[in-house]
Amino acid sequence: MGSCRACNGIGSHTRSIAVLLVVTLATVRAWAQPPIWMDSFQTAVRELRAGHFDDASARFNELGKSHKADTQLLTSIGAALDATSHHREATAWYQRSLAINPHYGPALNDLGQNYLALGNLAAAAPVFETAIHADPSNWRAAYNLGVVELRMRRYSDAAGVFGRVAKVATDPAVIEQARIGEATALLNERQFRRAATVLSPNEHAPNLSHLLLLGTAEALAGDLPTAIQVLQRAIERFPNDDRAYYRLALVFSLGRRDQEAQDVLAAGLKTAPHSALLFYGQAVIAESTGLYDDAVRLAKESIQQKAEQPDAWGLLGSAYVRLGKLDEAAGAFERAVQYGADTHVRVNYAECLLRMDRTDRAAEQLSELQRHDPKNAEVLRGLGKLYRAKGDFAEAEPVLERAVALDPNDSEAHFVLAETLRHLGRVQSAKREYAEFQRTKNASRMVRQLELASRPSD
Repeated sequence: MGSCRACNGIGSHTRSIAVLLVVTLATVRAWAQPPIWMDSFQTAVRELRAGHFDDASARFNELGKSHKADTQLLTSIGAALDATSHHREATAWYQRSLAINPHYGPALNDLGQNYLALGNLAAAAPVFETAIHADPSNWRAAYNLGVVELRMRRYSDAAGVFGRVAKVATDPAVIEQARIGEATALLNERQFRRAATVLSPNEHAPNLSHLLLLGTAEALAGDLPTAIQVLQRAIERFPNDDRAYYRLALVFSLGRRDQEAQDVLAAGLKTAPHSALLFYGQAVIAESTGLYDDAVRLAKESIQQKAEQPDAWGLLGSAYVRLGKLDEAAGAFERAVQYGADTHVRVNYAECLLRMDRTDRAAEQLSELQRHDPKNAEVLRGLGKLYRAKGDFAEAEPVLERAVALDPNDSEAHFVLAETLRHLGRVQSAKREYAEFQRTKNASRMVRQLELASRPSD
């Protein structure tokens, strides 16, 4: 989720509204007749839980040698290790099981989750795909594949997978999480109305994530009254959760109701007086209304509550840029990068470097970002600014055209494109872009904040 990444507890804010993995690794499976190795296995599990890893590992190895073709045992050993956070040691046991039976469902499910726990998304995806191919009714593997696709930002694929899970799963909790996952993916595909439709059939949402996503989708789809009602209901049901106050404030501000946005944030701070997220929200509103000194003060207040917030540092940097304090801005952006800033903040940093005439450093930053995300509209906007700074207006123009095509709500990209077209003598086209800048300039920051708040966890 722009939005204070480490603040709100839904995947550390910009990673907000992350879909949680609901399938839990099991240490022992149920059998009608306990296998002959069960007693020894359970002894090893007790040793593992007691912290005696070496003893447990030795016993597991003995069992593995004695029952080398038993896929249930090999998989259960891996699951026991995973359940006690020995993820790297667990991997090999699943692989041994699958070497015997490549289509053994429990081993495929658990190995995929093991790779997720290790952060190896690229390895997890094909494992879950194999599990689904082996058993098309395996909605657990399908759900986890959706989680992987979402975290890898393959939003179209994630939406399709989650949509199928919601139709075939038998666990109501998984169905609800699948709907949240599908809506999250659709929001990131900018299919706002479809996202709202996925969520709206449930009038009594069982969790806050559902209501936050629904309110966000309605707001971005243009139905601000419904969005406000949904988020007010979220506050009523979850009055102690700062995320609901933050999201409602963004929607009020999107509707240019900035005083109401500030009132909501102030009410939230009475409930959560040390909320880094709500101080950050106040800084967001202050910056959006041109109160840059206040934005600096409030961003610092948020950071004081919790330092490791790349988006709060990024907002601090942006406010300093507005105040012309470029050295302070660069320092804030560097801290943001240190804490894992997203592409938006890194592009802002590069654009700050351009203002400081540190063109080569800015070019390095933007080239690196483009290698990782060649279709990102903000990166393209930054590259357009880079070319303009070098006087290459003809090279800047097509890059900026592509940027505004990818993100029509980026007011700054429209403005830079208008200036570029003016330099190229294309006056009528420049006027159209100036008009687009005027149309989008008031809403673009809040749109970005709402979209960012709906991004999945990395």
